[in-house]
Amino acid sequence: MARKTRNFSRSLGDAISMATSFVAAIALGYFAGDYLDTRFGTEPWLMLLSLLLGLVTGLKIIYDKAVKKGGFGNVLEKDEDTETRDYAPSKEIITALDEAKQRLAELDKSGKEDRDSGQK
Repeated sequence: MARKTRNFSRSLGDAISMATSFVAAIALGYFAGDYLDTRFGTEPWLMLLSLLLGLVTGLKIIYDKAVKKGGFGNVLEKDEDTETRDYAPSKEIITALDEAKQRLAELDKSGKEDRDSGQK
């Protein structure tokens, strides 16, 4: 039950975030275009252009959040009944872990050599 509540809360938060960003991009486009139209006397063309730009920007924000940049793409859920999740580590983390493994292997190798020389 706690997992379903947590998933629901997370999904609700993501949905509200995407909806707010979408509406804000469109509103910003509308009001910026309206301001520019009154300033330059080009009504309604700059408002329509900036409204379209705001719409495209809002859709891109939703796409980035939902598909590309980690909204739902970084978490790989195994099973809904299990509590574990696998997180896909970044390339920097993988590189750092590989370097740490190499250093530990070198330390382990030098420690074995020291023990072997001490026994003789």
